[in-house]
Amino acid sequence: MKVNRLLIMLMCVFFLTSSICCLSSAESLDSSDIKWDKKIDISGSDYCEDMIQTDDGDVFIVGYSSNNGWILKLDDNGNELWRKTLTKDNISYIHGIEKIDGGFILVGNTQESYSTEGDIWLVKLDNDGDEIWSKTVKSEGYSYTGGSVKKTSDGGYVVFGKALYDKVGNNYGASKGLLLKVNSEGNLVWKKIFGDSGFDSFDEGMIIDDGSILICGDTNSFDDMWLFKTDENGDEIWNKTLSDSNSNCYSMLEASDDSIYLIGYDLSTSKDVIIIKTNEDGEVQWQNAYGGNKKERGVSLLEKDDGNLVAFGSSNSFQDAFNNIFWIFEIDNTGNEIWNTSLYKDSLITIHEPRKICETTDGGYLLVGNIYNAQEGRDVWLVKIGGTSQVQHSTPESDNTPGFTIAILVASIGFILFLRRKKLN
Repeated sequence: MKVNRLLIMLMCVFFLTSSICCLSSAESLDSSDIKWDKKIDISGSDYCEDMIQTDDGDVFIVGYSSNNGWILKLDDNGNELWRKTLTKDNISYIHGIEKIDGGFILVGNTQESYSTEGDIWLVKLDNDGDEIWSKTVKSEGYSYTGGSVKKTSDGGYVVFGKALYDKVGNNYGASKGLLLKVNSEGNLVWKKIFGDSGFDSFDEGMIIDDGSILICGDTNSFDDMWLFKTDENGDEIWNKTLSDSNSNCYSMLEASDDSIYLIGYDLSTSKDVIIIKTNEDGEVQWQNAYGGNKKERGVSLLEKDDGNLVAFGSSNSFQDAFNNIFWIFEIDNTGNEIWNTSLYKDSLITIHEPRKICETTDGGYLLVGNIYNAQEGRDVWLVKIGGTSQVQHSTPESDNTPGFTIAILVASIGFILFLRRKKLN
């Protein structure tokens, strides 16, 4: 009996140790990981929407505040170099930025009032943030929102967004995916609208080498992530719904091996981050869910030199005192998680809204998003983590290896056999 009780105790220790190994991979960053952070107050309630980092290390962030668009330039230490306010009509929003030769192209939407339809708004800036031109694409029976923009090989630009319709009061009951192209001067070349009867939208896209266009989005008509391919004239080649559950897609990435990765989040009961890998024909290679026992959201991906991916989003699972916090994790190209870690600004911040991750020239990461508390309102938060020393993870290496668990099991069995032999003798 004593031996049997001892066996039960040892097995409990074994499973408890194994559980600790699994749970310890979700740890907050320590002070050595956060190199610096900047809380940026623009004007009133601030919404950061996109970020890029140029080869020289400078950082450009775009968004909107108090019905005006804006762009910030910062150096690689987060020090502000300049900021510019951008306005078209009474309500002007900037949602996306693309680096081009000699400057930037920005996309958003603009409207006279909340009761009027919105138009696509494109702004071309030089490297100093000074306006070269500002153009709108007028809505026709819809209200347009431009989410992101990509340059084409002929000097034009393709815009990805949504076209809202079925308006009741100031709210819209449905939307469709919006795809349009303008020339180098911002004049409309063609415009296409895709979708069914629900809330469908195009969130981000890319131009493939042959000139065709690959787009990720959401289709509430079918409750799925949406991958869409057109030719260079915007004519549909194919479209596919991908996820196994009711999921939204937030952004996409073309990897060095020509694979396509989509990141988003599950809207059903699990509410996890969803990452899907496909080839350029939209055939799913794998799809995985990542998260804890509460709500997670995935918004941005980058590829490292070794082919692994780093994902950025938010989590409610790892810090009970907060509604959500920034969360990043690394996976290999088969979807296996390598590490994950979380961070937050301070205990007064009740909401962290992730937006974009970029890899810095020293091997660290820039994270940008919005933070909110009741006293100060909504601001932009820019964080630099890692660097030359890389991100430090508090999980001991031995606690994450199969050898550690196997060693416990072997030692336990050996000890039990020893006691049994001693009893028999």
